[in-house]
Amino acid sequence: MTLFIFLFAIIAAAQTGSAGSATIKITGFDFSVAGEYPATLCGSDFALGKGMVYQAQAGEYRITIASEARASGVVPLNLKNGNVNVTAVVNGKGKNLVRHPRNGGKMTVSSDYKKAEATLDLRPVVGQGTATLNATFICK
Repeated sequence: MTLFIFLFAIIAAAQTGSAGSATIKITGFDFSVAGEYPATLCGSDFALGKGMVYQAQAGEYRITIASEARASGVVPLNLKNGNVNVTAVVNGKGKNLVRHPRNGGKMTVSSDYKKAEATLDLRPVVGQGTATLNATFICK
């Protein structure tokens, strides 16, 4: 339940960003998604402007990647205290995947926040398994 409240807070706090496109590929769990989709949030501010969020609707799946700290270059996945900095959530068709502090990956953002590339390991909210999310957002 906390995860869904957190996701709602990300979306509610985000200002509408410029649209764009997202190339999404999800593999490794019991489903896969691949293709280019419209970005619904693209480098938008959230957390009172301290963070950034990217979001796409890939068919029946909503993919949200957010960072608590607005940063360009290689974005740290976790904060120094061990808490998550980069959150990734995939929801749809009965699937709920998230990035946990122990899940690895990498996120890189351009200096103008108009391009973000991420390869992130995800896990289901309930149950076991792993998936890999590859996402590239190009914002207008």
